[in-house]
Formats: sequence, C-alpha cells, structure tokens
Amino acid sequence: MKRMTTPISMFLILALILSLTACTGGETGSASSAASAAASSSAGESAGDSSAQEDLPLTDENGYVIVRNMLDHLNLSFSDDLSACFPADAKGYLIEGGPYLVDADTLRRITAVPCKGSGTVKWKEFREINTMHNPDPFTGEVPVALLNDPVFMSMNLPSEAQTFMTTRVNPENMAYAISDRKRFLPIAAIYRNEETSIADTETFTVCLGRICILLKTKDKDWYIGDERSFPDNPVDVFHLPWEAGTGTHKLPRENLNLADDHIEVTMTGADLNATAYRDKGAKGAVLHFWGSFAHAEGSSVTGMASSYVAWIKEGKMAGKLVGAVGIDCYLSSGSNDIKQAYSGYNYLLDTSPRVIFGHTVGPRAYDTVMDTEKVQQLLGIKGELLRPVR
Repeated sequence: MKRMTTPISMFLILALILSLTACTGGETGSASSAASAAASSSAGESAGDSSAQEDLPLTDENGYVIVRNMLDHLNLSFSDDLSACFPADAKGYLIEGGPYLVDADTLRRITAVPCKGSGTVKWKEFREINTMHNPDPFTGEVPVALLNDPVFMSMNLPSEAQTFMTTRVNPENMAYAISDRKRFLPIAAIYRNEETSIADTETFTVCLGRICILLKTKDKDWYIGDERSFPDNPVDVFHLPWEAGTGTHKLPRENLNLADDHIEVTMTGADLNATAYRDKGAKGAVLHFWGSFAHAEGSSVTGMASSYVAWIKEGKMAGKLVGAVGIDCYLSSGSNDIKQAYSGYNYLLDTSPRVIFGHTVGPRAYDTVMDTEKVQQLLGIKGELLRPVR
C-alpha cells in the first residue's frame, strides 16, 4: 500500500499544479486580451476622432459657413491670414472664437453679409497707433454683433487709400484727457491718393456739403453741437510735411462757387502737388477746412463724432482724392494748445456724395456710451455700410 500511495499522491499533486498553471495562464491571457481590446478600442476612437475631425461640417443647417471648422479643414492656425475661411459665395458666416485675421477686402465684404456667433474678426494689418496713450484705443478687433454697425466699423476698418500721412493706415482715437477743454471743432482735409498721380495742369472740382459735430455728455444724450450746410471759406492749402513748416497758400476766392446745399472748390494738380513751393521743402499739399465750434465742459464729455459730405464733380478724378476727418479740442481762450480727439480712416472720393465720419468712443465704452441708431440719424448716414469706391 505504501508503495502505491506515493505515485498516486504525486499524480494528484502534479494534476493540481497543471490545473493551477492552466488557470493562471487563462487569467493572464484574459487580462492580455482585455488590454489588447482596450488598446484597440482606444486606437479606434482616436482614428474615429481623426476621421470626425476631417469630416467636420463646413456649413450649418442654415447654410452659414462654420468658420472654425473651415480653419481646421484648411489646416490653418489663428496666426495665419484666414481670409480663405470666409468664401465669397457664402450665404453667411457662423463665427466663434478668434480673432480671425483677414485681409481688407474680406473684412469689408463680410460687413454686408449675415453673420452670427460670439467670435471676433480683425484686419490682419491693423495698427494700434495710440500716440496719446488712450486707455481705450481701437484695436481693430470686431465682435460679430458689430460687424454690420457702420459707426463701430468706421473706426476699425482699414483706410481705403494711402495719403501723404503714411502711418494712418487705419483710424485712431487720440486725446481722452480733455477735462480742461471747452471748444470742439470738426476738422477735415482732402488729400491726393498717393497710389495715383495728378498732373499739375489737371483742373478739378471738389464739392463739400454738410459738416457737423455731435457730442454726448454725462447728463445729455447725443446731440448736434454745431452744423453747417457746407464749410465756410475752404481755401486753405497746407504744404506737407506738416512738421516741416513749409507754409500754406490760399486759393483765390473766385475758385469757390456756392450751390444750394454745398460749396464747389476748383483746384489744380499743382495745388495738391505743391509744385510752386517745392524749392521751400514742400513735398505735397492738402486742402484743409473746418466746421464751427461746439461748446461744452470737457470734463462732462463722454463721446464725440463728426462728419462732412464730399465728392468730385469730374468722373475722371474718381479715386484720385481722399477725404480725412477728425476733431480738435481747444481751451476756452485763444491758446494754440490743441489736442486732436480722433483721426478717422481715409475715404476715397468719386462723383457720388459720401458722408465721411468717425468718432471717439473706444471699444470698452462702446456699449454704454454709443447709441449707434441715434448717431447714424444725426450724421445722416442712414445705415450705410462702409465699402471702398471702385
């Protein structure tokens, strides 16, 4: 019996060991299979995400281009020129995130196209000039809700053409510390478009209409501070550069012709080229004129806007002249201490009257200070959107 027990016991022990080994091996295999399945599932999800990324919808249910998806579809980043994310044939745009940097033509175009979303768009070359350290400067960044607001856009669009003042590629709100100012003057100028040329012998007629200034104070809503049917005596031609002090000359009074609602100013290419004053250092010239003063306590002024109407009588001159706009702030006395409140962007002129305008209300204060509907009404722009003359 003893000789038979040992082999049986060993057999049982061996069987038990094999059983345990098989069991352990089964568990290991099972865990390995689960890990493999998980890895496979994870890889599948990753692949699915990649596929989903590639297949993101480029339009929503209303046919609006989903700009964020278009950015990914084109493999672009927010630091790139994203004009291609706004195809010209789109019904509209859904804009989230940003800012989306675009070229000038694209920005102008989408001001006239339906847009929705909470994102922002910006001209890719906008310069935050801010020479007077305004704490609320225009930055060029435009929220979707304001893309179709001509008042906001008037201070965020790129200039339509280049004047002698090469740094003014877009608007600037300048002086904000005006608590000591008492008088506010709408200012205006007609420059030559530096991208074209005008022969000295060329004669043309600049037509100037209503010029006005609007104010908003702490205790009074937007109102007309002063207006005129046309600028008084626009005969002053200032030689450029301004800082060179090369002087001015005046056009003859007979060059002015009064019409019912505007004044016509006859000029020559030699006037704007400053041809007769080149030997004194002049490199060009500008027709400079003004409206009339509005009076208010600077400490109470929260916003200002100004405008004038201008056009060219001769079709051959369309696109060769540029209108600029702004406001100067004066002390109560006759001091030469002048602060410029803002400088608008440059408007190209053609044979149709254009309202050339701008304002001082920066983006942070815009929602609380600006009443765009009221200002549009007072300026007479009737909701016109700002597009370049072609």
